[in-house]
Amino acid sequence: MFWLILLGVLGGIISLYTLLIAGVAWFSVRPPRMPQFVTPGLMGERHDTVSIPTSDGHTLRAWWVPTEGDTTVIFAHGYFTNRCEFVPFVSRFRRRGASCLFFDHRAHGTSTGTKCTFGLDEATDVRAVVKWVKERRPDDRIVLVGNSMGGVACAVSCAGSPLPVDALVLDSPYARVGEAAKGWWTFFARGRFKRFLRPASIFGRVFTGADLKQVDLPKALSRIRNIPVLLLFASQDPLVPRESALECISAAGPLGEAVWFDHSNHARARFNEHEKYADAVFQFLESRGFVRADPPDLVAPRIITTPTVQTP
Repeated sequence: MFWLILLGVLGGIISLYTLLIAGVAWFSVRPPRMPQFVTPGLMGERHDTVSIPTSDGHTLRAWWVPTEGDTTVIFAHGYFTNRCEFVPFVSRFRRRGASCLFFDHRAHGTSTGTKCTFGLDEATDVRAVVKWVKERRPDDRIVLVGNSMGGVACAVSCAGSPLPVDALVLDSPYARVGEAAKGWWTFFARGRFKRFLRPASIFGRVFTGADLKQVDLPKALSRIRNIPVLLLFASQDPLVPRESALECISAAGPLGEAVWFDHSNHARARFNEHEKYADAVFQFLESRGFVRADPPDLVAPRIITTPTVQTP
């Protein structure tokens, strides 16, 4: 009787743990929609809200900020966020003559879709957005700027059939989904319960219904060596071990450049080391003629005069 009770208790614990892990995986594949916290309008920039169809039936929501320049920068956000992520940079790009497009990946923001595939299907989103821009600005050069999952999606999209993209800026892109999943709990849960939560990645692969092993950043980079690539890595990133980052840098070939941020975690360099981050991005783009140098302020200095007091 004792052993039957013990086996029953152990079976119950294992069942509850399995359900917990499955639940965590389910919500990881179907992330909650984060609210919008900033728009180009709040940054003082006029913009249009547009809808972009994908080849597999989804609708992506986006903000379009056009300028008279001949470069368009498309921003692909990371997992768990939305198109607001890079909006604080909109004025700096516009002053340099670049149009900007900020879009929500499928299953994020206000775009359609329920499942996230961590860069695989999201590459289809990138291709749809590039197509949308090219139909309206056929002579524009296209720069893709992606963070984490968005960066991986940008690289994977360019590694397939030819895509009219002229440069890539990839912030904290992980080499492979499995490796990133192991580090995710260190980053997200600050290391608490990470050993208990790591098996969730097994269920995640089941719930996506996709072969996530196809998400291989070094392999993708090795196929797009004709495009200049800027890779931005943080030294304290648990999702991207240094060895994997070096593998990606090597795969990018002679047109690849890398900048390391020694005081930042995953995708945090633009907050923790803002000036270094901005300098790295704009120097990379300026040196290749995609954007012009930031013009100096033309505001005339305010002259304060003191009224003359006449004595009688």
